[in-house]
Amino acid sequence: VVLAENDEPVSLFSDTEIEVGLLNVSDDSFRFGRYTGLTDNDTYLNLNFSMSISDGISQHATFTGRDLGLDSRSLYLDWGKQGQYDAYIHYDQIPFNNFIGQTIFEGVGSNNLTLPAGWVNSGDTHGFSQLDKNLKDVEIGTLRKKLALGTRVLNLRKNLTLTLDFSTENKEGYQTLGSLVGGPGSGGASLLPAPIDYTTNTLSAALGYVNDKGHFNLSYLGSRFFNDNNRLSWESPFSAEPQRGSEGQMSVAPDNQMQQLSFSGGYRLTDTTHFTGLASVAMMLQDDAFLPDTVSPNVPNITPHSQPRNSLDGEVYQYNALLSLSSRPLRGLNLKGSYRLLKRDNQTPRDEYTWYLNDSFNPPSINIETKTNDPYSYTKQTYKLDAGYRINSTARLSGYIGHETYE
Repeated sequence: VVLAENDEPVSLFSDTEIEVGLLNVSDDSFRFGRYTGLTDNDTYLNLNFSMSISDGISQHATFTGRDLGLDSRSLYLDWGKQGQYDAYIHYDQIPFNNFIGQTIFEGVGSNNLTLPAGWVNSGDTHGFSQLDKNLKDVEIGTLRKKLALGTRVLNLRKNLTLTLDFSTENKEGYQTLGSLVGGPGSGGASLLPAPIDYTTNTLSAALGYVNDKGHFNLSYLGSRFFNDNNRLSWESPFSAEPQRGSEGQMSVAPDNQMQQLSFSGGYRLTDTTHFTGLASVAMMLQDDAFLPDTVSPNVPNITPHSQPRNSLDGEVYQYNALLSLSSRPLRGLNLKGSYRLLKRDNQTPRDEYTWYLNDSFNPPSINIETKTNDPYSYTKQTYKLDAGYRINSTARLSGYIGHETYE
């Protein structure tokens, strides 16, 4: 029993359920437990629960947990007061179990893979005399963990609703990436255990307004992606002859961000005429530093090229609009006019870049190319007028006329 705002006692109603069980997996199978973690021939203890509490009038809270003994576990806490606010905190995680492989590389988990001490290079895998003694298991797969929280406040002011949501998601694990040091038919290809350590933060906010004649919504969405690794480098286990490098390097997914502002709504102009609209503008940015175009210390007369800028300075704007006016001027007659805009404005700087097509051969001059990046932009507009007339209960006549431009 608690006291309400008027100091009157209020009874609380609660309900609790707890489920405990054992799960047995008869055989090892990564495919069977790909998204749950039930990959091994084993017995797993699992737990589910649900707890709810309410005053029977307006206030409520719920706390639930699912599959807490598995890698695919989740926890949810929701609470609120009817007609005033709702809030939540959610946590969940999902594995992706692919397979267990083997690698010779040291430094697994970092962005620099090196050969084991005493490794004997060879022109092909038949000459890898130290292969068996240096193989190590590595589990290829990921685990995604997400924490989200938010609230919705009703009647912030008259007819106004405020919604706020934030989430942070981390994805860790390993994936396989193909690599090549050398050229087609003569290079050394390796399958690398590449680390994954991604974080994505997302924030959204919306302000909504509703009255008897219309509804409007102003919203913001922001997202930032962080990669804890900016590159992946490795030592080649194959022979490092003068015409072939002994090291390789590649870029990985760059840090980036997106922000979007949008406005939508609908308004009843008359009893038979309605207007709806949606407009948004988004900005996408990416400015991770470029990597050098060569890391081949054993190839003579090769140095990284100087580039016109240190990063792409990627900057893209996306515009979207959809406007619609519908009316029923006569009984049985429906008219609708609409306009759609899709516009991509790529303001990424345009420059000439020079790089080695293949820095593992002599002379390197025949493998140099210079090209200019071409930022892609376009504008697409669509105009359309629809008309329909119901002749009787079994027949209807309809048609439309449209016009579309693409630049």
